[in-house]
Amino acid sequence: MKSYLPRVELLSNWLIQRRVWLAIGLGLCFLMALPGLRALGFESHYKVFVNEENSYLQELNSVEETYQAREDSMAFVVVSPNGQDLFTPTGLSLVRDLTWAGLEMTDAFDTESMSNFQRIDVSDDLLSAQDMIPVGTPTAQEALEIRERVLGSDALSGRLISPDGELAVVVVTFSISGDRAQALLTMQQEADAIRNRLEDAYPEHKIYLGGLLMFDFAMIEAAIKDALLIIPMVGVFVFATLWLVFRSPLCSALTVVTVVINVVATYAVVGYFNYQVNVLTFSGMITIATLSVADSTHLLASFLSNIRQGRDKFEAMREALKLNMLPMFLTSLTTFIGFMALYFSPSPPVQQLGLFTAVG
Repeated sequence: MKSYLPRVELLSNWLIQRRVWLAIGLGLCFLMALPGLRALGFESHYKVFVNEENSYLQELNSVEETYQAREDSMAFVVVSPNGQDLFTPTGLSLVRDLTWAGLEMTDAFDTESMSNFQRIDVSDDLLSAQDMIPVGTPTAQEALEIRERVLGSDALSGRLISPDGELAVVVVTFSISGDRAQALLTMQQEADAIRNRLEDAYPEHKIYLGGLLMFDFAMIEAAIKDALLIIPMVGVFVFATLWLVFRSPLCSALTVVTVVINVVATYAVVGYFNYQVNVLTFSGMITIATLSVADSTHLLASFLSNIRQGRDKFEAMREALKLNMLPMFLTSLTTFIGFMALYFSPSPPVQQLGLFTAVG
């Protein structure tokens, strides 16, 4: 270990002597990296968790292409009051109103429910087709007739309505061509508004949201909660803990600023390589912040200890660097190797998490 000390001391002296130029250079590099953040997008599709070469995913894509399966859809699930089914004037009106409201959502081009399922009536030699639930409030007798038709249809019973008639589904299909993340946010806001409005109009019924698009939105929602709640809480906790330990608000603030710069710079750099952030790689911010705080804490602890022993700040930093530079380098190197091992995972988000954290 002693053979490394002269080199470490030379490097420490070099860093201290050129601290101003290093700060300016790193600051310029940080500013040059920031435009990379604009290239970052949020990938919320559930298929990102599986490699494109996965045989199961390829089979799923083949089936969807062959049968033109609609995957960009969400569902309103209507639940009737206890002990009743939906084949009442109010229950049928709710399903019909929900079907019409779903068709008015942004990017929606089709809705499917028992309401707009076509019923065929025969009168002499004439055939007529109309929606299963007509305009206006059905009478009790009409509700019974609709119940008999719906539960007797294999295309509806067990598919768009439960066999006992207590639960119905309204499927809304979307054609998303722009920013998928923004489209999902808009969809969620509109779906919540529709649900709240119709639950107020039909208070005895409950409406729930489901479907693949809602699953995709859940990933965005998790990232938003992390960004607005967990990450700020971690920052406040780190600042308070460092302040309590070091008794120096300036050192605590500088540590937090260093961590923020490190996290932002990491995601800005990977943005230049057209990587997309997902719910898993988004959590890498906390991992990068934790590792950054660890190194900063070791260096600060030694620096402040030397200051309390009467050394001037340049000598104190020089001794702190001599003591911590090699251990910090080795721990960073082994951590880098450990996270890069995730790059061999078959799941792309796990690969990206390892890459993002290793770069940070």
